[in-house]
Amino acid sequence: MRMSKLQIRMLYVALFCILATAAFISLQFLLSERDTMDNEQCVIVNFKDFKQNTDEVFDLQDRLTEAVESAGIGECDGNELAVDGSDGSYFFYGPDADRIAWAILPLLKESAACRDAVIYLRYGPPEDGVPEKVVKISDLK
Repeated sequence: MRMSKLQIRMLYVALFCILATAAFISLQFLLSERDTMDNEQCVIVNFKDFKQNTDEVFDLQDRLTEAVESAGIGECDGNELAVDGSDGSYFFYGPDADRIAWAILPLLKESAACRDAVIYLRYGPPEDGVPEKVVKISDLK
């Protein structure tokens, strides 16, 4: 049984469509993986005793988020606050932890709730052996 030229062309077109679809799906997967890897650096701001400053804590989070996101250097992933007001944390992720820290540092220094805060910088994904740095705001001038 021989195939006609039209059937052969149709077979080539079908094969091309299958290969093009597979290449497109692979490219989308690779791009999504790259975006995830780009945002694996982390900055966590831990602060203590905000009982009298709950409004300031939420206002500060809004200003910190604006500083990071408007600069296009990362995003805020929210906060974690102890019910008794004893401590809390802000979480930021992006491709460059140092840039995030420098963007939020002036705002943290101004805040009564964060005068004694500690900034944790992680330079990669959350796994063993990834470089980290700890900075106390009170040690900075």
